[in-house]
Amino acid sequence: MYDFRHRPPKIRLLPILQIKFKRIALGTSVAMSKIMKSVSITVQMCPQLAKLTGWKTERAIVNNGCPFLFFFECLLLDYPLIRECYPPDAGLLAFTVNGSAPADSCLLKDGDKISFWIQGGVLRVH
Repeated sequence: MYDFRHRPPKIRLLPILQIKFKRIALGTSVAMSKIMKSVSITVQMCPQLAKLTGWKTERAIVNNGCPFLFFFECLLLDYPLIRECYPPDAGLLAFTVNGSAPADSCLLKDGDKISFWIQGGVLRVH
């Protein structure tokens, strides 16, 4: 059985080791801040989608390198009427990132402009 009254001696680091550990910690935090850096993107909606969202142009803050498909899915979760009125698999909802169709591997970065519009069809009445 372990005797909880017994405490191991305190470990003291030599000053040079303390400096190295601080540098490692700083390097890690700098690397993490680059990974988790927030960036600003602009999202524009056509008039039909603006009626569903309540806004035509909005600035959004996302993590640098956020996949476009993840952002798109989050948008559909936040505004379920878009998915209901214009299901993505129906081919009515169109979008571009910086004026061109995004690849499946498209990662968002600072200053990106995303535009959404309806290619055809009419707004469903609920």
